[in-house]
Amino acid sequence: MQSIPLQHKYLRLFIEGEQGLIFCQQRHSLFRLPPLSIALILGLDSGVGRSECLNQVSRASGLALPEIEPAMDEVWDLYHLASSNSLPRSPQSKSANQPTFTGSLSRSTADITSVASSQSSMQTIHYRDGLYFEVLPFKSATQKKTLSVENQGIAPCSESFVTIDFGSIAFRIECQDSDFREMLLALFDRYIRDDNLIRAPVTVQFQIQSVGIEENNDPQFQKHYRMLSQQRIVAHEITFSELMPTIIERMQILTFQLSAFRFCYHGAALIKDQQLLLLPGKSGVGKSTLTAYLATKGYQVCSDEMIVLDDDFNVLNLPAPLAIKSGAWSVLQAYYPQLAEQPVWQHKDGRKLKYVWPQSMLPNAGKVNSASHWCNFQSADIIAPNYQNERPLQHEQNNEQNNKGNMPDSLSANFSSFSVIDMLNLVVAGGYQVGKELSATDVIDLIGFFETIRRGQLSYSSNEAAFHFLSSNTNGKN
Repeated sequence: MQSIPLQHKYLRLFIEGEQGLIFCQQRHSLFRLPPLSIALILGLDSGVGRSECLNQVSRASGLALPEIEPAMDEVWDLYHLASSNSLPRSPQSKSANQPTFTGSLSRSTADITSVASSQSSMQTIHYRDGLYFEVLPFKSATQKKTLSVENQGIAPCSESFVTIDFGSIAFRIECQDSDFREMLLALFDRYIRDDNLIRAPVTVQFQIQSVGIEENNDPQFQKHYRMLSQQRIVAHEITFSELMPTIIERMQILTFQLSAFRFCYHGAALIKDQQLLLLPGKSGVGKSTLTAYLATKGYQVCSDEMIVLDDDFNVLNLPAPLAIKSGAWSVLQAYYPQLAEQPVWQHKDGRKLKYVWPQSMLPNAGKVNSASHWCNFQSADIIAPNYQNERPLQHEQNNEQNNKGNMPDSLSANFSSFSVIDMLNLVVAGGYQVGKELSATDVIDLIGFFETIRRGQLSYSSNEAAFHFLSSNTNGKN
């Protein structure tokens, strides 16, 4: 990727093929630019006015002015308002396609495929807006992440408390519902600690309260719950079947937000023989199923839901059970027979799931030494899984390589290489968060990281096919 110097002191342009990225320093935001927008940016930066720039691009491209003007509206606002406090105004046409990923959106709402209109034109969003409020006292403390349990007003121990100690952070959960408390104890058995044995430097306390009527003769009645932290409601109107997914998600997010993270993306991270494998993507593409399968083949799971990277692009070891969706239960039953006995939980969006621990985790998972929670590696791949079970896979001409050969169709898999920009587009579309305001240095380092690793999408018809491809094709970190 080539960095193109601009006269504008608040903008930085990067070109890869016909596509571009432009970083706006004042907004801590990175925009994707199509070829037309790149030409307009370069024209404006040369010092010509709007009309002359439009005419120049029209002559060079053969496009009529009405076809170019919507893109110019976007580029004009971005270029001339880059040093002001207002964001670029909403696009008027799809031709002004400026997807953006910024240092301000939470991992659950950010989407690079959304154009700039997804941001408010009235308010600049700060990266801290994506942080949970429990994090802020620790982030602002003089000695970060070393506050003692006593300093947080933790209530005395009782049978209603369950304490889960991951080594870098502990969670103390008060729950009067004995059924759910027993399920917590069973699922997190390996991390349960007595209060006097907690060694994590940070402890966060939750309270789970029933808000339904205790006695109700209506068979359709379903008791609801709410979850509190520091006397603040963090989740409400939760059914019993939604309790476990709700609390696990919050524990995972707080764990990475309290770490020294730089970037976080939705996806899985695994390591085998010092080879890091990142599996990014939106929910429903087969990521968790493939992760669970690879864990039976010698891969050690760092995380199933979040790819968390520090300043040196080491990956955070985030111990948590795998969330296996209902469609994969029969597929994984032979490898995880305990699935049959696990309770069924439900996401807020209605998806049903069960939790199991991966067969292979990093040996240091849950240890107290904070340095052990960041896993370095010698080489890396970032491969977006794309499970396709509807039809036999057809090989495309632009595929870098495939592993079909003389193999049966059941083990067919196709790998398509991605440009850095296309990979960033896919990764950010799954959701992301940054650990501080995005800077030009962050952008340069992130681009550099993506440039040095193999990146692309793997389309496969079975988990065995994906594993065979990964076993037969390794990549070294340059």
